[in-house]
Amino acid sequence: MTCSNRSVSIIGAGNSGCAFSVDLASRGFHVLLYGHPKHRRNIDTIQRNGNLAAGGKIEGTFHPTISTEMAAALDFSDILIITVPSYGHDDIINELSGFDLSNHIVVVINANFFLWCIPRCLTQKLSWKRMRLRMHHG
Repeated sequence: MTCSNRSVSIIGAGNSGCAFSVDLASRGFHVLLYGHPKHRRNIDTIQRNGNLAAGGKIEGTFHPTISTEMAAALDFSDILIITVPSYGHDDIINELSGFDLSNHIVVVINANFFLWCIPRCLTQKLSWKRMRLRMHHG
């Protein structure tokens, strides 16, 4: 299956974010990989190397769009996959609080803390008229 007309923004450039980027890019998605400005080691390495190299089940070099600007990630796609660990959720939630996400699909990997914080942080600041929270255990 290829999805050459779809784009996805991956929020978090750690191991999980890089793995999602490679997997989706290998399937034909246009991918933006966002790294928080305070945690940019992987982003800097990808920029320095000129690509994201993968080995294992998926092999090759991939060229996601790279950014440390949340606005760029939101403009790039209406689908956000948040891959940061729980201890980074507060930083991401604070960044997202300045944006209207009512037209975005937000998927949170490792969402325990995130789901606790959304009602407390985001819904007070944003117009999420069509936002629905759904938690899937599996």
